[in-house]
Amino acid sequence: MGQLLKGKAAVVTGAGGDCGIGRAIALAFASEGASVVVNDFAQYEDGTKMADTVVQQIVENGGQAVANYDSVATMEGGKNIIQTCIDHFGKIDILVNTAGNHIGGLIEEATEEQLDSLYQVHMKGHFACTQAAVKEMRKQGNGGSIINFSSPSAFGGEGAQGWQLLYGSIKAAILGFTQHLSVGLANDHIRVNAIMPAAISKLNTSATQFVDMGDGLPYTDGYQSAEHISDVVLYLASDTSQHITGKYLYIRSSDICSFARSCSIIDSQHKFFRKANGEHWTQEELAKLPL
Repeated sequence: MGQLLKGKAAVVTGAGGDCGIGRAIALAFASEGASVVVNDFAQYEDGTKMADTVVQQIVENGGQAVANYDSVATMEGGKNIIQTCIDHFGKIDILVNTAGNHIGGLIEEATEEQLDSLYQVHMKGHFACTQAAVKEMRKQGNGGSIINFSSPSAFGGEGAQGWQLLYGSIKAAILGFTQHLSVGLANDHIRVNAIMPAAISKLNTSATQFVDMGDGLPYTDGYQSAEHISDVVLYLASDTSQHITGKYLYIRSSDICSFARSCSIIDSQHKFFRKANGEHWTQEELAKLPL
């Protein structure tokens, strides 16, 4: 077991089940010494809680974890999720807002119920968990790391021709949420960044279309694993990345594109990094990237 997050207490929402980005993050955190709250309200057909399966795997591998079954879509749920971390581990150092749902459709097909569902799970879910976590982090006085989850859909719907309207709009709101938080919490040494993942997950069960970046490096769609995402999230959660906040990181296999305040004329540049053949970035390599 590694030591990168030794002594840290973390919450990962939407982390249950047999696959998915949240699960990969929870497993990565535990493997590096963190005590992890695995949040997920979902269950299998036989009634088994999806969060329990991930907790069991972590414990069997020698890690520390506890399950939480609250929904992120309510303020009370967000409080309970963070309180679970305080009750079991005495503090919270890391929050990863991974929980989400997906509803597609064109503007004329969208319903109020669909809009409310996406807003409550994504935007309200991020807000509820983050508000509760920030209150604790500020009391602790030791800083922290908050990692939000947006989507490439937030930057436009060209590929889907407007079909991602609701989902992409809500995910764009999370980018604004991230930027405001990163500025507002800077003096508390609480870092806030957003991930825009392209990977096979519980919400996306097929490889997304590859866009040629023009560098001639080989690429295979099969490399779009959740573990490529968890590698970078692990880095952002660690003390190694204390200088990184207010960034939006697009991750697709071994591709990493870092955006800083994408709507600012002053700071509109982005930085792109790639490893050939979809190889995983090591923590040492990530620490050397000028994200």
